[in-house]
Amino acid sequence: MIKKFVDIFLFLLFFLLAGRVFSQVITTSTYKGEIIEIEWDKNAEIIDHPVYGVIVLSKDRWKNWVFRSLVIIMIYLSMISVVLAIGKTSELGFAVSYILSGALFSISIWLGLSGWMLMRLNSYSYGWSFVGVSVLMFIGSYLSLLKIKNYDISYVKIREELKKINEMKNATIEDKRLVAINGDAGEWEEEDIITL
Repeated sequence: MIKKFVDIFLFLLFFLLAGRVFSQVITTSTYKGEIIEIEWDKNAEIIDHPVYGVIVLSKDRWKNWVFRSLVIIMIYLSMISVVLAIGKTSELGFAVSYILSGALFSISIWLGLSGWMLMRLNSYSYGWSFVGVSVLMFIGSYLSLLKIKNYDISYVKIREELKKINEMKNATIEDKRLVAINGDAGEWEEEDIITL
């Protein structure tokens, strides 16, 4: 028991000492050099923030968001082609299809947020167009989910019917009168018309 307390005490001591060793030492100093002047391009937006200081932003940030939106659309198109091409003949195929259709919904929401960001950057035409494409993507995701669900329902019905048929086959006892006979000559000699 005492050994456990000693181990815990040593661990805490080590932990506290290690925290002091790796702690940051903050020193303040003032810059006494010359003032640097930078001439910015006409596409730069300079904001003098009272807390964060001078912030320089590019007025062409919307181009990055357009590129991101186009990449999102390409990812969506590749994923929806995979979802529609996956075989729907096993439970694993259905599970993968459902997971990817959920990812399609999130990608369509992501494109909507990119369009919203474009509108915040005063690029309304691109923003509204990508929001519209996002709505179409959401509808496409929903339709693909319905298609997967219809395949799943029909697959379950077929599987249940096969189970019923197998249960009936195993449960029924065949009538001996209906058993197939060989039909070779000589089995019923008194009734045979062919004699050997």
